[in-house]
Amino acid sequence: LEKSILSLAVTGKLTPQNSADGTAEDLYIKIQSTKEKFEKDNGKSKTYESITKQEIPLEIPENWKWVRLGEISTVKGGKRIPKGMSLSEAETKHPYLRVTDMKSQSINQYGLKYIDEKVFNEISRYVISKDDVYVTIAGTIGAVGLIPDNLDGANLTENAAKITIFGGIYKEFVMNTLRSSYVQKQFLEKTLQMAQPKLALHRIESSVVALPPLAEQKRIIEKIDELMVSVQKLREGKWGQGQ
Repeated sequence: LEKSILSLAVTGKLTPQNSADGTAEDLYIKIQSTKEKFEKDNGKSKTYESITKQEIPLEIPENWKWVRLGEISTVKGGKRIPKGMSLSEAETKHPYLRVTDMKSQSINQYGLKYIDEKVFNEISRYVISKDDVYVTIAGTIGAVGLIPDNLDGANLTENAAKITIFGGIYKEFVMNTLRSSYVQKQFLEKTLQMAQPKLALHRIESSVVALPPLAEQKRIIEKIDELMVSVQKLREGKWGQGQ
């Protein structure tokens, strides 16, 4: 039921369409302007192949747009702690987020590990923001979630990646899109079958996702939140109580 809700919601089938929202094409153009400035400032630029008809998994509303994830965001991996250095249970200013901490679309803060200032200085570039979305890329493949405010700027394991979104797109919408079955299927197909399967960053960037206007993204988030309350009641066997 949860998977069905997500798939229907992030493809525009659970919320009303409103012509006043504008189009995803307009939003896409604004995103490209922001992204080009970011790439210029960082000395990096990427182009992506056009999306083929064969890659489009299902129908979406006319004012939506199919895009590659890398066209509306940047994807960057975390970093392993340097050889000879170790994690600590003693709390410092620098939490180190592992895949085992990434649960229920958030971070399980019980049992967090930390790094000291020396280790942090070695890997200070590999942090994740509260505005990013995480996705696990090794061990557990394709688990996604958000970073609690108090862990803003935490260091990120090499077994996960952060997705930094452009253009005011709602991070909650992106997270739910990446949780949906049509994107999870792409992740599975893109995973390299080695001794330890791993999802390459460029394959995440090339994933095809449906982009709606911002106003509809907000409605979708609200609808998912509303329906997931019912799903949780079903899961706990409490459906019908207090209805």
